[in-house]
Amino acid sequence: VKTIEAVPADSDEADLLDLNQCADMPQSDEAVLDEELEDPLGYNHLFKRLNVLYMEDSLVNQKVVKRLIGDQVNSLHFASNGQEGLNILHIAPIDVILMDIHMPVMNGIETTMEIRRSKAAYANVAIISLTADPDYQQKNMCKSIGMNDTIGKPVRRGDIFKAFEKNLGHLLGKDAQAAVLSA
Repeated sequence: VKTIEAVPADSDEADLLDLNQCADMPQSDEAVLDEELEDPLGYNHLFKRLNVLYMEDSLVNQKVVKRLIGDQVNSLHFASNGQEGLNILHIAPIDVILMDIHMPVMNGIETTMEIRRSKAAYANVAIISLTADPDYQQKNMCKSIGMNDTIGKPVRRGDIFKAFEKNLGHLLGKDAQAAVLSA
């Protein structure tokens, strides 16, 4: 899998932490977790063409999502805030964004509104929020600002795959439609 990590304009590459070095980091309460990495619904082959951007300030959560879907998609890009995510959108083709709500610099709400207001080619990209607070009001607020879907943390691989299938069927083709009918 190809991975691009955003480099803040005011830092040099020496300041970047390789996510492979995070293996020994302790899990936090808000970390996305998944003990089961099996594929009971047979999704693995569907997403090999997808280019995914994950906007999340927690390196632990980035590492976990990389573990969950990194080998199942064409490319997985990481940004630690919305501004870095917008910078990636300008240089890389992205099919879907996984968006944390609470980030520094530019949070998920502000970033989504900026994306939807733009006239750029990425203005209609699918945005799926990953939030520790997936209650009814939060889901409605995410929908009202232009997010396509909401997944509660802790997130599981199947949750991400179902959201991809639901929101990206037009990109996935007949295989996705067949998977929906058989699930």
